[in-house]
Amino acid sequence: MRFAPIFIGTALASSLSSLMVMYPDQFAYHTELMGVLQELEGTVTHEYTLFNGFSVDLPQDCVDKFKEMNQEFRWGLEIEDDQEVHALGNPKEHVA
Repeated sequence: MRFAPIFIGTALASSLSSLMVMYPDQFAYHTELMGVLQELEGTVTHEYTLFNGFSVDLPQDCVDKFKEMNQEFRWGLEIEDDQEVHALGNPKEHVA
């Protein structure tokens, strides 16, 4: 029983999806968007400075709702799975 909270936390963490969200330069709904993500139980994990965007962890069952809201409200967001990126492509191909 002592490990039950850890198991529950691990189970919840595995049901999250990491997304990268990019928005246009003249995006007037940033505050509202953050409120929507909070209502969907999302957590912004990083705000980017090289481009307008952020990473967010959302419960798996809220991802489609978030994408539908983007289309319905015409926010113009680009939403994609957050993944590791390498400047040289696959790093294993470039190891000597």
